[in-house]
Parts: sequence; C-alpha cells; structure tokens
Amino acid sequence: FYLFDNLSLLSALKVLPFSKSATGLIGNMFYLSITVCNLCKSLYQLYILLEEKEQKEKNMIDNNEISIKERPKEKKELNYKIVIEFVDITGKIGDLLSALNSSGVFQFVFGRKIKDGVVAFGGVWAGLVAIFQALKNQQK
Repeated sequence: FYLFDNLSLLSALKVLPFSKSATGLIGNMFYLSITVCNLCKSLYQLYILLEEKEQKEKNMIDNNEISIKERPKEKKELNYKIVIEFVDITGKIGDLLSALNSSGVFQFVFGRKIKDGVVAFGGVWAGLVAIFQALKNQQK
C-alpha cells in the first residue's frame, strides 16, 4: 500500500512518469484488502473469545463448580477482552468505510460514493480507537 501511495504522490508531483490515478487505485485496492483482512482477523479473535467464555461456563457446569457468573474476577477479565475486541472491530469498520470509498468499490457496487461526513466520522472513530489501543498497550 505505502509503495503505491508514495508512487502516486511522486507522480502527482511530476517526479516519476507514472499515472497518478493508476498507482493511486492500486494502492487503494491494497489498502482495502489489508483492511478487510484485519477486520476478518478481529472477527475471528472475537469468535475465539466467545467460544472460550462458553467453554469455561460449560466446563464449570459439567464439573459442578461455581459458575463463571459467580466468579467476578474471571468474568470481568473475559468480558473486558470481549468489549475491547468489539471496540477494535468498530474501529476497523471505520477504516473500511474510508477504504471502500477511496478504492471506488462502493461506487462500483452501489453507483454512488459514501457521503464525506460518514467517511470522516469513520476515520475519526478509527483514529480514536487506535489511540485507545495504543494507550491500553502502553499501560501493560
């Protein structure tokens, strides 16, 4: 993505003899594919967390142990991880709005672009989620 994005910029500045639109389109398609892959990865991680929660509850019931609902610390930690994953997914959806609009895929499929306000909101939300993730990782 960054290679084609920089080639597009250099083409616009007339430093390189490439077509700005072609290099920009290729870069945006890479951006879209990266965003979709990251979203799929986050959805899979959420699936694993939800399966882990269900498995723990099932094991406790099978072993006649105290249920996870009665273990506040375990429940709190697992629910915290699930909420964090949901927030991460919403940030990736914000990135996806920008990627769909800049690559032209949304316009190709639906015949119009996403409104600039919606793309801007998605970008701001994705940025806020990225800041939150960075602060969360810094505290570890």
